[in-house]
Amino acid sequence: MERKVRTVHLKQGMYVSGLDRPWLDTPFLLQGFTIKDNEDLESLRQYCEYVYIDPERGIGADHYMEDDPQLPTNDHLEGFLRHQKRQVDYQDKKTSTQEMPVAKTALEDASDQIAMIMDDVKSGKNLNMHAVRGVIEPVLESIIRNPDALLWLAQLRQKDNYTYSHSVDNCALAIAFGRHMGLPKDDLRTLAMGMLLLDIGKMKLPEELLNKTGTLTEEEFKLAKQHVEFGVEILRKSKDINDDIVHIALTHHERFDGSGYPNGLVGTQIPI
Repeated sequence: MERKVRTVHLKQGMYVSGLDRPWLDTPFLLQGFTIKDNEDLESLRQYCEYVYIDPERGIGADHYMEDDPQLPTNDHLEGFLRHQKRQVDYQDKKTSTQEMPVAKTALEDASDQIAMIMDDVKSGKNLNMHAVRGVIEPVLESIIRNPDALLWLAQLRQKDNYTYSHSVDNCALAIAFGRHMGLPKDDLRTLAMGMLLLDIGKMKLPEELLNKTGTLTEEEFKLAKQHVEFGVEILRKSKDINDDIVHIALTHHERFDGSGYPNGLVGTQIPI
C-alpha cells in the first residue's frame, strides 16, 4: 500500500512509487525506483515536497503525512508575522537599575515555586495551574516594566538545578520576545506558561538520566524523548488548561526542516 512521505523524511532503501507532480516534470527516468544514494535523495528533495512510497517493496518511513497531528493556527499571531505590526507598543516604565531588585525577587521566587510545583508532579499529584499562574505574574509584570533587568539576572545567576532554572529562563526570554513583538498581555501569559511547562514531562524520567553529564546512548536518548509525551499527558489532566500551552509542550522539539520529534512536523505544520 502506498504511503505519503515528506521528502525530508526519505531514506536510502525506500521504494518511490509516486511523486507530488507528473514524472515528466522531473529528471527521473523510471516511474518507480528504489532510493540508492544521497544523489537520489537530493534530487527528490529538489523537485518534490512529498512522494509516495511502497513499504512492501522497500523500507518504511518513521513519519507518514497522514499520521501528522492537525494542529490549529493562531490567526492574529500569524497576522503579526505577515504584517510585522505590533498590537501593543510597550514602553519602559522603569529603568533597568530601578527594576533590578524587584526582578531579582521575581526570579528567585519563580525558581523556588516551580521547583515545588514540579516536585508535586514528580510525586504523582496533578499539575496545579493556579500555582503556575502565580509564578508567571511577577515575572510578566517585571518584564513589561523593563525587560533588561530580569534577563541580565537570568544570564548571570548560578544554575543550581538545570531543569527548574531552565524553565524559568525560558519563561523570561519568551515574555521578553513577545513584548518585543507587541503581543497582548494574554498572549504573553499563554506563551510564558507554555515555556515554563514545556519540560514538565521530565519529572517522569529517571533521575540518573536527567543528571547524566556525558553523551546519552541511543536507548537513553529514546527514553529522554518520551518527556514530550509525558508532558502532554500531565498537561491534559490539568483543569483549565489552554490548548496552546499543550501544543507548545507537544511541539517544542519539532524543527522547521522536519528533523525534530516526536512527529517530524515541517514548516508551518508547527503552531506559531
